[in-house]
Amino acid sequence: MTKHEVLFFPLIERRALYNGKGDGKTSTYSDYHSEVEEDCKNRCVYCDVSIEEHGYEGMVIDHFRPEKHFPKLRNNPYNLVLACPKCNRSKWHHWPCEKKDNMPSYSGDVGFIDPFTEDRKKFFSVKIDGTLESIKSPAPYMLIILNLNRKARTQVRRRRMLQNEIRLLIYRCSDYIQSVLNSLRKSELAAEDAAQELEKLQSTHNKLQKLSQEMWGKF
Repeated sequence: MTKHEVLFFPLIERRALYNGKGDGKTSTYSDYHSEVEEDCKNRCVYCDVSIEEHGYEGMVIDHFRPEKHFPKLRNNPYNLVLACPKCNRSKWHHWPCEKKDNMPSYSGDVGFIDPFTEDRKKFFSVKIDGTLESIKSPAPYMLIILNLNRKARTQVRRRRMLQNEIRLLIYRCSDYIQSVLNSLRKSELAAEDAAQELEKLQSTHNKLQKLSQEMWGKF
């Protein structure tokens, strides 16, 4: 993750053309796995766990509109999303909305957010303990059906936040060090000013230690 990358639920978009086996006609849904994985930024579109955070143990292709209710979309790559196995199993055949291809994926309080057409950050917020909180429907429905606040996922989110805080503090330390070094080279830094900069550096270092202890102590 870079310094400015979105921490949770980044915006994703589909490629204009999926190749599958290359002919675009005889491919089955499994042939699109790598392309769909890339379009989903290597994250489960429901709980947001990344392939790396999942231990590289395999993510699966989910039929956003379940093939039980939408058999014609079984091998349509534009109906495929990346999911962790647990979210995939939890969602399964659930589809409380009208079972027509051109109808919305949620209605009122029930249904699922299409991650390629909606900004999921408008539906979910993440609390400091890693718990997902609903902003508007159908987020509460998804929280229950997919069990998005199961412990394994709240821990992943909390750890991601801690790692991000540590990363930002490291950037800050680097900036302080570089600033002091540049000033010293130019003989522009008085002893008193140098002491103040070093105090900032020490304070940031202390925060790093505290966050590291919290992260590794819990995880």
